[in-house]
Amino acid sequence: MELTRLEGLWSARRSAGLSLRRLADLSGVTYPTIHRIEHGGETKPETARKLAKALGVTVEDLEYDEADKMRRQAELLEWRLRQYESREEQSDVRWSNLHGIAAFLQDKTRDEDLRARLERVAEIALKQWSDLFDWEQELEEVEREGVA
Repeated sequence: MELTRLEGLWSARRSAGLSLRRLADLSGVTYPTIHRIEHGGETKPETARKLAKALGVTVEDLEYDEADKMRRQAELLEWRLRQYESREEQSDVRWSNLHGIAAFLQDKTRDEDLRARLERVAEIALKQWSDLFDWEQELEEVEREGVA
C-alpha cells in the first residue's frame, strides 16, 4: 500500500480555523493520527481522502503546501541574515547571494507578510553588499596609490 505525506495539512487546518480535535471529529481520523501526519508522518490514501473531505480541499492540496515552503525559506534567509551580520569577516558573495535569493522568493509569493519579510532581508543584504563592495573598492584604490 502506497503511503503519502500531507505537507499542507497543518496550514489547511489552520486556514479552516479548526483545532486538531475538531478536525478529528469531522473527519473520523483520530487526534494522534492527525498530529503525527502534521509532524511529517506518512498516511494511507483513505485517511488522506477523509481529511481532505473534512477540510473541503483535494488530497493534492494537502500533499504540497507552497505557502509553507515559502515561509520556511524566508525563515532560513532571516536566520542566514543574522548569521552573516554576526560574522567579523564579511563576504560580498554571501551578501549578493542572500539578496538574490530573497528578491527571487519575494517575486514568487502572494502572502503580503511574507513578501514584507523577504523585502527586508533583500534590502539589508543589498546594503551590506554595497557597503562591503564600496569598502573593497576603496581598499583597492589605496593599495594602488601606495604601490605607485
